[in-house]
Amino acid sequence: MAYDPLLHGGELVYFGGENARGAPTNITWAYSGGTWTNVSSQLGSAPPPRFGASLEFAPVYAGLVLFGGIVAKGSLAADSWLLFADHWLNLSTVNSAVGSGPSVAFAAAAWDPALGGVLAVGGCAVANCSRATTSAWLLNGSGWRTAGALLGVPATYAAAMAFDTADSAMLLFGGMDPGRGTPSNATFELLGLTWVNLTSSSATCATRCAYPRAGEHAGLTWSGRSGTLLLFGGDNPTNGSATNGSWSFLHGKWTALLGASAPPTTTDSEMASDSSAVAPVLLESGCALACPLASWSWDTPPAPHFTVFTPNPSDVGATVSLELGNYPVTGSGPTMSWAVNYGDLATTSGSLQGLNFTSAWSVVVPHRWSSRGTFSVVATVSDFCHVSGTTTVTALVAPRLMLEVRANVTSVGPGAPVGLAGLLAGGISPAKVSWSFGDGAVGSGGNVTHTYAAPGIYTVNASATDGGGGSAVGSVRISVIRPLSVALVANWSRVDAGVPVGFVGNAAGGSGNYTSFTWSFGDGANATGATPVHSYTAPGSYRVLLSVADSAGGNGSGALPLTVEPPLVAVPTASPSTGPAGLSFEFGDNRTGGTGPFSYAWQFGDGSSSGAEYPIHSFGKSGSYTVRLWVNDSGGGSVEGMLTVRVGGPAHPAAIAPILVLVVAAGALATALGVIVMRRRARKVRGEPPQPDPRSAALADD
Repeated sequence: MAYDPLLHGGELVYFGGENARGAPTNITWAYSGGTWTNVSSQLGSAPPPRFGASLEFAPVYAGLVLFGGIVAKGSLAADSWLLFADHWLNLSTVNSAVGSGPSVAFAAAAWDPALGGVLAVGGCAVANCSRATTSAWLLNGSGWRTAGALLGVPATYAAAMAFDTADSAMLLFGGMDPGRGTPSNATFELLGLTWVNLTSSSATCATRCAYPRAGEHAGLTWSGRSGTLLLFGGDNPTNGSATNGSWSFLHGKWTALLGASAPPTTTDSEMASDSSAVAPVLLESGCALACPLASWSWDTPPAPHFTVFTPNPSDVGATVSLELGNYPVTGSGPTMSWAVNYGDLATTSGSLQGLNFTSAWSVVVPHRWSSRGTFSVVATVSDFCHVSGTTTVTALVAPRLMLEVRANVTSVGPGAPVGLAGLLAGGISPAKVSWSFGDGAVGSGGNVTHTYAAPGIYTVNASATDGGGGSAVGSVRISVIRPLSVALVANWSRVDAGVPVGFVGNAAGGSGNYTSFTWSFGDGANATGATPVHSYTAPGSYRVLLSVADSAGGNGSGALPLTVEPPLVAVPTASPSTGPAGLSFEFGDNRTGGTGPFSYAWQFGDGSSSGAEYPIHSFGKSGSYTVRLWVNDSGGGSVEGMLTVRVGGPAHPAAIAPILVLVVAAGALATALGVIVMRRRARKVRGEPPQPDPRSAALADD
C-alpha cells in the first residue's frame, strides 16, 4: 500500500494480494474519504497478479512504482510497473534504462529523499521465503541499480521501513529471519551509506530499554501529525501470535503509546511509509474475500470554528457572512469536506483539495434567514480519513428593518425649507439613514431639512442600514414651484359711471394649472372667470382685487385702482339763438361730469361742421337750422344734444360780400373736415347721425 499525492488530488492505493483460495490477484484499490473502491476497471491493463510485492511513490516518475512479489506460477517477479494518471505502465516502456528491477518478495521499500530514489532492502530470495537477502537496490531517474550488501543487517523479509524526517535518515525495523527461524525486533538507521544498529548502540538502552515486539509485517510510517515515526502491530509466525501495540520513534528512542485505543490484533498490517499529507491509515488485509477488511486512521479530529460570523444578531433577509475554518494540525489532508446546517432546514456543503496537517483554510458561506428567531448553526468538517469534527454557534435573527419616509410638505417654493423624517421599525440597533435629495445634495440622520433652489419635481430617496446587516429604502416626491403671481388689467383706468369696464386676469408661476379666478370690484359686487365685465353706478375711487388658485393648492392675488367719474352730460348752446343771415353765431356746451379729455363734433344743419369745443358759424341763408353736438370723453362716455337756430333776412350787401366769399371758402373746407370727424365720432358712439331735416333746406331756399 502507498500514498500518491498526485492521483486525483491524493489517494491511497493497494494492489494485489491473495484471494480466499490462496491465489494471487491483480486488483487495484483506491482509498479516499474513508472508503476503499475497486478501480481496476478504470486503469486498463494491470501488472500480472502477485502478492508480497512492494509499492512506493517515486517523485522522479510522478507515480507509484510496483516491483517484486510472488506471481501465480510460484516464482519471483522481476518486473517493475508505474501507476501514472490512471494507467498501469510497464516501467521499462517509460524508461528503457530501468532494467528488470529486484527479483524479491516482501522487500522493505520507501522513498529516500537523501538518496533521491526508492530504496528497497532485503526480502525473500526464493518464492517460498526459505532464504532472505541482505541486498539493497535504489530506483532513481536513471533506473534500478544495486546498492550492495548492507553489513550488519540480518537477512530478513517483511521488515518495516520508513524515512525518519526528524533525523533525515532511513529507519528499518523487524522482519523475519528465515535462517534463524525467528522474527527480529532490531532497529537500524541508515546514516549516509552505513546502517547503524540502534538496538544495541543506543546510550539510553545501556541497562534496559523498551522495544516493540519482534515481528514481521508491522506497519511503519512517518506521521506528519505527530512529527514522529509510528509503528503498529507485527506477527510472530513461530508461535502464531500477533500484537496490536502502537509505538512512536523519535531521535533514536521508541516510546510505547500506552492507553491509546488501537485496532484489533490481526496479521499482515500495512501503512503507507509516508503520511506527511494525511493521517496514517492502517490496512488490516486478512480478508477472506480478497478485499481490504478494515481501515483505521491515526488522526486528530478536525477542529472547525467560525472565524467570522457577522452580523449576529442579524435582520430577517440580511446577508450573514459565515467564515468557516479549521485549526491547523487537526484533521488530515489532502481533502476535507465541510457542511453547514443553518437551523432553518437549509444546508450547504463543499470540499477542499491540496491540504496537509499545517494548512490553515477557510471558506465563506453567506446565508439569509427568512424568519425571525433563534437558530443553531452547526458546521461539520470531515477529513481524508473520514474523521469528523463539529462546531456550533447560535444565530439571533430580528424582524426585518423597515423605513418610512415622510415630508412635512410636498409642494413648496424655491428656498422654502422641507422637513424630512425617516421612521424606522424592526432591525438591530444602531441604525442610520442616508438621504439623496434629488438635486445632487445628500444628507444623513433620521430627521433632516433641505431647501431647493430651482423649481422642479424632485424624488427624495432614503436608505437605512442597521447593525444586523439589514437595509431598507423609501422615497417621497417634492414639487418645487415658483410662487403664484397675479396681474390684472382693465380697458379703463378712469371711467364714467355706467360704462362697462372689461377686466383681464393673468397668472404666472405656481403649478401652471389655474383652477379659479375670483374678483372683488370694490363696490360690493363680485365675479369669477379670467375676463369679467362690470359697470359702476356711482362715482368714486375703487380697488379691484383678483385672487387666483392653482391645482397645487397655491394662491396668489393682485389689485388694481380704478376711478369712476360722474356720467357725462353736454347741452349745446348758441349765442344769439336768432339773427340775420351772415351773422356769426357763437356755439358752446353746458358740459358736466365725464372724464377728460373730451372730443366734440358739430353739425350746423347747413352742411357745415366743426370739431371745436366753442365754434363760430354764420349761416348764408335765412331759415331754421337744427344744430347737433356730439361729445365723447376718455371714460367711455358719449352724449348727443340738439338746438334750433333761426336765421332771418339778408345782411347789408357791402358788409356781406367780402365776408361771404371768405366764409364760403373757409367754410367749405371746415365743413368737409367737420363732417368727416363728426361722422366718424358719431358712428363710434351712436352710429350715423341723422340727416338734416329736409324742411330746413327748403326754408333756406326761400
